[in-house]
Amino acid sequence: MGAIDQAKTAQTRFRDLETEAEQYGIVLLIRDKETYMSFRHRLRGNERLASALKSAKQAGVPIAFGERQRISVAGGVVINTKASDDEIIKFLVD
Repeated sequence: MGAIDQAKTAQTRFRDLETEAEQYGIVLLIRDKETYMSFRHRLRGNERLASALKSAKQAGVPIAFGERQRISVAGGVVINTKASDDEIIKFLVD
């Protein structure tokens, strides 16, 4: 398979991940692909965590990944995936 075909396959895989992340309100950037790939297992295993992220999506608040949890100047939230599930939930909804 040539480079063009490999690139097209990579684009398709990333779009699939983007679509999956979007259901949780996560704005997936290419640089965050590996972070999301490991975080998605936590989302699938913890309904409270998934529900907290979906609540942000329903409220129209986009979620991004970063090194510290904060509210962005653009009105989104940044979560640190190294934080515990409970810390993320508390940050988002408490």
